[in-house]
Amino acid sequence: MPSPDADQHTRYLNTLVFPALAWAAVRFRQVGAATAGLFIAAVVVWATARGQGPFAGSSLTQGLLLSQAFAGVLIATGLFLLAALTAERDQATRLLDATFERLPVGLVLLNPDLTLRRGSRNAERLLGVQLTPGLAARTLVRRLQMTDLAGRPWPAEGTQMLAATRRSDASHGEVAITRYATGEPVRLEYWAVPVHDNGRLAALAVLFHDVTELRRAEADRERLLGRLLRLQQDERRQLAVGLQREVVHGLAATLTRLDGLQERLPDGDDRTRRSLGRAGEALNHSLQATRRLIFGLRPPLLDTQGLVAAINQQLSKVTVETGVQTDLRWRGHERLDGALEATAFRAVQEALANVVQHANASRLLVTGHVTDGLLAVEVIDDGTGYTPATQEQVPGDGHLGMRTMSEWVQLAGGSLQVRSAPAAGTIVSINLPIRPRP
Repeated sequence: MPSPDADQHTRYLNTLVFPALAWAAVRFRQVGAATAGLFIAAVVVWATARGQGPFAGSSLTQGLLLSQAFAGVLIATGLFLLAALTAERDQATRLLDATFERLPVGLVLLNPDLTLRRGSRNAERLLGVQLTPGLAARTLVRRLQMTDLAGRPWPAEGTQMLAATRRSDASHGEVAITRYATGEPVRLEYWAVPVHDNGRLAALAVLFHDVTELRRAEADRERLLGRLLRLQQDERRQLAVGLQREVVHGLAATLTRLDGLQERLPDGDDRTRRSLGRAGEALNHSLQATRRLIFGLRPPLLDTQGLVAAINQQLSKVTVETGVQTDLRWRGHERLDGALEATAFRAVQEALANVVQHANASRLLVTGHVTDGLLAVEVIDDGTGYTPATQEQVPGDGHLGMRTMSEWVQLAGGSLQVRSAPAAGTIVSINLPIRPRP
């Protein structure tokens, strides 16, 4: 007969089946809990009938009664677990239904085979189509005449994208559709997110919202900014032409007359000759300053030969005036939009002025290329550097300053970033979106 310690040990072993049953119910849901309960009950009855196991007693009848009682407790535990799981599932379903109705964006759930599981009311409103469960994603794409932003038909690419999303974390983009109910063209921004359950793909959630008005407003803003930049450059060009025609020509003519007066002075009139010489030097200084101002307003090469030639001329000017060794590395020499070239040149010009005034550099490099619809330019020097987060460059000699120039670049839809550190030089990065030439 088993000892009391053995009986207590056996009772402890009996309780181990309950965590196993709970794990099976959570991991494999109803089927797992039922299978685990049936297996455990069958093993207990079989072992008891053979006179083995924790319920084997003095008689077979007593052992079977105990095993049946244990099986009843086991089944009741499984039923309670299933009831809890069912209640949790029902609550999650109610929350999901409420979320579907309240979401401010459209939400569509796709099955792993890319058929429609369900769609929110807002999704039906945005798409203008009834989202019937079981509808194939490819059919929905065709019905909405979905295209990418370049106008290319989207069915094959869209299905491939959705299939790829199932294997990744998420996907994001924009598409153009024709609203099915009204025929209205609409632009949608979407996020596709795979939903996993116990390590396997359960659904694909696609959230989207209408960005038609937003993109239209952005396009209008871009057009207005383009017009503003062109008007600014036209005003600069007209001002430069006016200074050249009126001021420079007038100063040059005055200098010529002064030279003529000096030649006609008597040999003994040294005092008058010195006065005329000082006046001529002042006029010549004003003439050179005016020419520099004209070049700063609108370099002639920017109009005739483009951005690369104008930057190269500016670098040559820096070398002549300061002795700094300069280099220009540019990939591609195609002409760009006039306003874009002017904005890029102005930003580079200001960065070069910053180097001359503050950097104490010995080498200066400008690089540029066009990539992914962006003009990317960098101005790199080996000067003293500074900490951009705590030190602001002070504009001088009429320059706008890097902060103001950054604002102008942002108005053009681009960005200007400064990377620097004390004794480590400075890199000014300019990125501008490319617009087609008018």
